[in-house]
Amino acid sequence: TTNPSISPTSHPSKSPSARPTSSSKSPSTSPTRSPFTTNSPSKSPTERPTDRPTPPPQHIPPAVVTTTCRGSCLWPKCGIIRRRNQRAFAAAVQSSLMDRICPPGLPCTLTATVIIDGVPTVETNTRFGLRRLLRVLQDGYSDVKVEYEVEIESPCNDASCLDAQDVAVAINNQVTEQLTNAVEDGSLIETIADATSDIAEVIETVTATIEVSPVELSVPSIFTKWYPGWHGKSNTCLNDGRAPLYMQRDDGYYESSLDACCEKHFSWDFSTCSGNLGNVPIGFYPNWDKTETKCLNSTATAATLPDYMRQNSEQWLDNDIESCCERHFNWAYNDCINLSGGSTSTAATRKWYVDHQKEICQKDCIKGVDPRCGGLAETWNTLYGDATTCCEENLSWIVSSLCAAQSNGTSVVGTSQWYVDWAVEKCVKDCNDKSDASCGGLAKKWDEVYRTSSDCCDRLWYIKRDECTDE
Repeated sequence: TTNPSISPTSHPSKSPSARPTSSSKSPSTSPTRSPFTTNSPSKSPTERPTDRPTPPPQHIPPAVVTTTCRGSCLWPKCGIIRRRNQRAFAAAVQSSLMDRICPPGLPCTLTATVIIDGVPTVETNTRFGLRRLLRVLQDGYSDVKVEYEVEIESPCNDASCLDAQDVAVAINNQVTEQLTNAVEDGSLIETIADATSDIAEVIETVTATIEVSPVELSVPSIFTKWYPGWHGKSNTCLNDGRAPLYMQRDDGYYESSLDACCEKHFSWDFSTCSGNLGNVPIGFYPNWDKTETKCLNSTATAATLPDYMRQNSEQWLDNDIESCCERHFNWAYNDCINLSGGSTSTAATRKWYVDHQKEICQKDCIKGVDPRCGGLAETWNTLYGDATTCCEENLSWIVSSLCAAQSNGTSVVGTSQWYVDWAVEKCVKDCNDKSDASCGGLAKKWDEVYRTSSDCCDRLWYIKRDECTDE
């Protein structure tokens, strides 16, 4: 249809055409000139802005460590150093060390002092110069020493500056390495030679000695508020600026000092929290916080000694590892001795206890030390002064002399008397000599012994005499 109806039906068909009546293969050449836009903004805008705007992001600047490195470089017994070259030498040393020691990109302050024959060059005057001149003329040499002090500022890796010591040690190692390399490869002497060749020629023939002082560090406290470190289960207070939001909104959690914060929030373990361990009682205490059965030395582990043990040391601490293990871990005494770092050899009494499985008595000592040692006795073992007593008390069915000999690892000869071997119905001798056909082994405690074979054979009256023994 070219022209649509001017009176469209009010009831459109419920069955639309299967295909369109026409199709356009090109866009309209007369697009609308009035694209749809709203001419009326909302009639109900927000009456007032929020009274809680988003807070700015929290930025905690990293703390700065100031590392102080000190050391010296000595050239002993050099040739004569002329006074007119000393100041040039000092300036050359200052410049050379500045270039080599100060790490690039970090604020660095370096002070170097040249000392010749015990006197800094800045103090050189006629009086000191005359004294040195007289000594140098007499000895024929001068001692040249360079003392340096360098301060380097470097940021910590985090706001709490927990790595301050590591940062300081790393910087000090770098400074020491740079100075050592400059001395060993001759580059320090080359720089000095550019300023004063006379002194460079004197000191380059001498082996230098480098000494380094312990590193010093200074970390400014950028945070002054202390809060309880409950979220990290650290049992201490922190001032790293990372308190939980609910603490930040309530100043009641904060204190101005570590001790005050520990007293308020960790009074039950104040010493651990504050790090102020004070006088530590001496002794060994049970380590119940771990699964290991061991005792700890209070002086070596003062930081983990519970306050209740610290305050009542007479009840909880023992004088030695053995006493502590026996009192608190008696079911695993030997393991406790080993885990606690004690020597099990000192715990050995070398007395005797019974081994029912082997039917002998053994010594209370470490196996291998002595063939008679059966290992350390357990707390439930009864100890005896000798093997014979141990045998008589615990292995009464064995002849005590035999038991004691077997316990001591010695051979038993026997009495050479006669007893009845009921298994073969013969009389045999009480001995272990295999070359003697009459020996039947050692008699048991219940065996009745006879002085002669005839007396023994009387016991076997129903056996012919010539068949009673193997004689």
